[in-house]
Amino acid sequence: MFTRSNIFVFNVWMLAVALTAVVVDAAVPANDECESALELVPSDTAEVTGSTIDATVDGINICGENLVTSPGVWYSYQQSSDSVIHVSTCTNQTNFDTALTVYTGDCSSLQCVDGRDDDLECGSDEHSTVSWQAVAGQQYYVLVHGSEANYTGDFGLVVTASEPLTVTSSFIQSWHRYWMVFSSFAILVGMHCG
Repeated sequence: MFTRSNIFVFNVWMLAVALTAVVVDAAVPANDECESALELVPSDTAEVTGSTIDATVDGINICGENLVTSPGVWYSYQQSSDSVIHVSTCTNQTNFDTALTVYTGDCSSLQCVDGRDDDLECGSDEHSTVSWQAVAGQQYYVLVHGSEANYTGDFGLVVTASEPLTVTSSFIQSWHRYWMVFSSFAILVGMHCG
C-alpha cells in the first residue's frame, strides 16, 4: 500500500536518479583526452578560448614544477622550423588558477618537456606561461589544467613563436676573451694574496 512517506521516498529516489543522469551526461570537452588534442597555431593577436569544466583528471605525474591533479584539456603543436614557443593563459578570459604542462612523443608514451604554474609578470599568480625550444617537425602536447586539485574554469590561451635561441661564434669568442682576462686576474690576485 502506498503511503505518503513511501511516495516521498520514491520521489526523492527518482530525483537522485535524474540528477545522476544529468551528471553522467555532462558535456565533456572535445579535447579532454590527449588523442583528441586541438591544434594550436601561433599568432600575436589570436586567442584560443577553452574550459576545463567537466574535463577529467589525466593522472599524469610531475612534469616541470607541475603535479597534474586537476582536470585538463589538450592541445597539440608542431612547428615547421626550429623556434621558441610561448604559451600563456595571461588573458582576461582566464578565471581560475591555471597551470600549463608540455609533453612530446605520442599520447601513449608522453615525455615531459616542461611545466609551469604562476607567471607573476601577468599581474596575477593565477595565470601561467610556459616556453620551450621547439624542434622542427616534433609533435608537442600542451595540457591546460588547474594548479591545485579540482581547480577548473574558463581560460584564454595565447600562443606565439620567436626565433630560436642560438649561441654565435662571436659570443663564444667574447666569452673566451673575458674568461682569459678573469682567470689571469685571479692568478695575479692569488699570487699576491697567497
